[in-house]
Amino acid sequence: MIRELILVAEQWGWEIATGTSLQVQLHRWEHQIGRPNQSYQALLCATFRAYPNQLGFIERTAPIASATALHALPGSEQPPRGHKAPDTPLGRARLERGWSRITAVRAISIVADQWGCQIASEASLKVQLHRWEHGEAQPNQRYQALLCAIFRTSPEQLGFNSRPACSVHEDLLARIDVLEGQVRRLAGLLAAA
Repeated sequence: MIRELILVAEQWGWEIATGTSLQVQLHRWEHQIGRPNQSYQALLCATFRAYPNQLGFIERTAPIASATALHALPGSEQPPRGHKAPDTPLGRARLERGWSRITAVRAISIVADQWGCQIASEASLKVQLHRWEHGEAQPNQRYQALLCAIFRTSPEQLGFNSRPACSVHEDLLARIDVLEGQVRRLAGLLAAA
């Protein structure tokens, strides 16, 4: 899981904790000791292809209508109802869920509200989504994270970033392997102490 988180963060151009620090944080979050910040919530949603409420990020004290609104939106189990979208990864993701553009905008608003993110109005967001789907503009990192969360996918699958160049990708994997080795070595030293 650490490798996948680091790869998604690298694709988004984000710097995150690595090695022991990341492993400790993940352990704490898994055992509900503290909560990840918005950036880590977005990374975890994209990595696990899950909605924030499925990973327990929506507050239990949130109004029921707000906390369950994402599940009330039409899902991928419903056939498209005459909605149109360009043949782009983002457009296809929306159609696969059977969502109109305004439904996708509302889903973005729900997740942004739960994460405490400031975003554009729904009217502006609908125009932006149209531009993003048609390749006229690229969403910034915040909107990429929100889109990945609502469509439960990675930035690459939505067409936002191409994979890193082979040598960069291999270098990143090599660095991850070194860090994982260091974590194992430190864990062994701690266990022996």
